[in-house]
Amino acid sequence: MKPWFLLAILLAASGASSAACAATTGLLSIGPIPLGPKQYVASFDIDTQGVDILAVCHIPFGWKVTAGIDDAVTGRLKGRAGLGPSFVSATSHNLSQLDGLFLISVEKRRTQLDGGLPPTFLGHVGIGRYGRDLGLYRVPIPPASIRLTPAERCPPPSGQAALSPP
Repeated sequence: MKPWFLLAILLAASGASSAACAATTGLLSIGPIPLGPKQYVASFDIDTQGVDILAVCHIPFGWKVTAGIDDAVTGRLKGRAGLGPSFVSATSHNLSQLDGLFLISVEKRRTQLDGGLPPTFLGHVGIGRYGRDLGLYRVPIPPASIRLTPAERCPPPSGQAALSPP
């Protein structure tokens, strides 16, 4: 199976109508990523098509995260850990740091720009291994590891109550 993840499956599962231009807004998470006992995630890079990036909701400790839209159709979500303590791994018990990273809106578009394709994601993670300084190797993100949880806004930061709109 190609690493392209057709979000049409998620749209169908959420009950969105394919006949209308139904939009689904939600939190994009990465994971689970299959890791060995001494492996860690140090980066991610995801190209999107037909996705509106509304907000960066969560930045893992020690990471630099960027998000943007290149043109009317394509976008990019990127993140990279700064130093070893910010790596995401099972041994650090911080795999949840890749949950709820972005608030996005997906819509099945029927335009000339994207050929009417459903929203897609194509990406990889940079995996390293503790005890070896051989650099990172790129691993395609499995389709099931790009998850969309329905949400209308970013959750409040940890330990803070949600603000009510005025």
